[in-house]
Amino acid sequence: MLFRSIFYYIYPAYRVPRTYGRVEKVAERVMTLIPQESLIIASCSSGPYFLYYCQRRGWDFWINDPDTDAISHLEYLRKQGGEYFTSANMEELNKNKIFSEYLYNTYNVVWKKEKIGVIFSLLPQNGK
Repeated sequence: MLFRSIFYYIYPAYRVPRTYGRVEKVAERVMTLIPQESLIIASCSSGPYFLYYCQRRGWDFWINDPDTDAISHLEYLRKQGGEYFTSANMEELNKNKIFSEYLYNTYNVVWKKEKIGVIFSLLPQNGK
């Protein structure tokens, strides 16, 4: 009985996140395509582990936080030095239609794989 109680409280700290497979794939692309010194804004629905797997510095970003305007928050972080926006949860990104349309209409896609993830460059581009 004691073992079950301990397991119940400790298990969440050691379990592999549900999105690990996607995080790993997008993190590999980040490490390949984005310079090491670049700051990224990373979205993966449940915590800052995406930044850890990317081996990059930056900010964890919650796309569907009801208390935050995602576009304003993204622009604030961009002004603080954020150069790339990454998401390893396309379902979450597509759920917020206004935010996802804003990203696609305003910034260039560096890499995208359906149902896996996307990387946007927030750096000034010619033509956008």
